[in-house]
Amino acid sequence: MMLTELAADLVTGLSYTVGTNLFINHFPPKPSNIVSLHNQQSAKPIRAMSKTLDHEVRIVQVIGRDANHDSCETKIRAIYLRWDMFEGTLSGVRYVSILAIQTPVYLNVDENDRFRWSCMFEVRRIPS
Repeated sequence: MMLTELAADLVTGLSYTVGTNLFINHFPPKPSNIVSLHNQQSAKPIRAMSKTLDHEVRIVQVIGRDANHDSCETKIRAIYLRWDMFEGTLSGVRYVSILAIQTPVYLNVDENDRFRWSCMFEVRRIPS
């Protein structure tokens, strides 16, 4: 659910299209120019004094790939700037915070000479 909500934000805010240039937990070999969202790990959930779940915490990695180095960096930086320090509602769900835990970083060039960049976020949201 969380990755779907985050993807929906990229669709409306940065004009991505799920299944075309935006993927969730999937990094297909084609097309060349894509962004993919991945759950890296879940952190310990935050519980209220009544021991009920107050909000969930996840680490989300964003990986971009592009045939052009600068284009790849630009698309990952745009997501970084959009989400770092975010507090609010996405797809009707309250997000306590989205905080970058890694600035955009160059990863490598793949076997088809496409550049890969990444950034990571700690995402806290109220369970729906």
